[in-house]
Amino acid sequence: MHIYIYIYIYIYIFFFFLSFFHIWFGCREIRA
Repeated sequence: MHIYIYIYIYIYIFFFFLSFFHIWFGCREIRA
């Protein structure tokens, strides 16, 4: 059962970095 907890944590971290890079690249495009 602990495996599912790690899977949810990795998915949460993945979406967090995905949204972070999406905002970062968006700001770069606006500045450029």
